[in-house]
Amino acid sequence: MSMHDSLSDDDERIPVTVCITPAEAVRLELLIAAYRDRHPGADDTHVIDAIFLAGLAAAELTLCQPVPEPTA
Repeated sequence: MSMHDSLSDDDERIPVTVCITPAEAVRLELLIAAYRDRHPGADDTHVIDAIFLAGLAAAELTLCQPVPEPTA
């Protein structure tokens, strides 16, 4: 399944609300602006979904990384 497939599946969406800090809000606004620069035709839903899915993928990749053994 591609990111585009999951973005177009409106019937199965579950709304999600998050609380972020002011610093995170600034980072998010900068990210949204950068995404819009690269994808000027994207609507608000597409932009936010793409950012969320990228974050989800990054979290999954992080969990797949081996945990380093503690050094003595």
